[in-house]
Amino acid sequence: MFLKRNLSYKITLLFPLLLPTLLCAQVIKGKVTDAATGKPLEQVNVYLDGTITGTTTDSKGNFTLNNVLKTSNPLSVSYVGYQTQKIKDYADNKTINVALKRSVIALKEVTVTTDKISRARAMRIFLREFIGRYNSECEILNPQDIYFSYHKSEDLLTAVADKPLIILNKKLGYKLTYFLADFSYKPYLTRYKGNYFFEEDTAGLKPEKMKKLLKARNEAYKGSRMHFIRALWANELDKHGFAMYRSIKAAINTITPYDLDPRTRLSHDHIVQLSEGKKFILFQKGINPKDTRFDNNEVYVTYKQFNPAFLRQTDSGNGTIIERTGYHDEGLQWKDNFGKWRVGELLPYEFEPREDLE
Repeated sequence: MFLKRNLSYKITLLFPLLLPTLLCAQVIKGKVTDAATGKPLEQVNVYLDGTITGTTTDSKGNFTLNNVLKTSNPLSVSYVGYQTQKIKDYADNKTINVALKRSVIALKEVTVTTDKISRARAMRIFLREFIGRYNSECEILNPQDIYFSYHKSEDLLTAVADKPLIILNKKLGYKLTYFLADFSYKPYLTRYKGNYFFEEDTAGLKPEKMKKLLKARNEAYKGSRMHFIRALWANELDKHGFAMYRSIKAAINTITPYDLDPRTRLSHDHIVQLSEGKKFILFQKGINPKDTRFDNNEVYVTYKQFNPAFLRQTDSGNGTIIERTGYHDEGLQWKDNFGKWRVGELLPYEFEPREDLE
């Protein structure tokens, strides 16, 4: 009985608490049309990539979106049969005109005459490498929209989809809409990219089940890339259990005493630069490039002295923007433990861990 009364109390207070946030939210407006005909497109998905924040266009192609997070996440515009557009420059209350081009992806599935790999096996690999360790607790509702190709000479499996993948994550209680642009796998190397948004999928859950689900979200968050970026942005790496060290060239990806040498330890100020009120990762900022023992574009990261991982900056020219939500721009490559996080462990940028469940 106490649990039910407590839950009701929280729901009652929810709207007054959210009201000030909604009032100061950034308003994004725009119109989506077909690039070839100029006609408005209806029911186009418009969303801040990686968030729960999204909407669809009306019959005239218009949309309005409240950016409560005030984040720099790209505004993604996705529609079946068209190329997704990612917009980074969107001002408050300024109308954005988006002209979508039709996609020209060849979706013919390659026939494997050697019988070395079947569609069933290709799907098992895809689920393991794309969804990750929670793949048994996630369901792709439209697997028929995934097209595989196998290249025997390279032992390479690739995949594309002509429609967004609808993924029910029963472990974390989210419905994920994922616009898969590219997927490739060969032994010990997995790459994929796409745009996605979340929806809560917890309606009708009993309190016991909801508590278990929230705990699972907490566990997925701990030591994740999102957790690390948030801790780095806040200059609270130590508080959250992270430590950074210079990466030895050609280092073996295991913890060794030399890897954890305090003399090679790095802080927030070594790799984070503040410019015009924004924070950027810039490895060249405070790392001495003259010491040739180390890889100056990579750092070695531990979480609670375990889970060794590497973070590499692939484009160090202007730095890589990071935000309090855990969002980061392109230009970072995640390896080892960081690289093991897959789609089934993704959390929306709105996520906040529940300390009362620890």
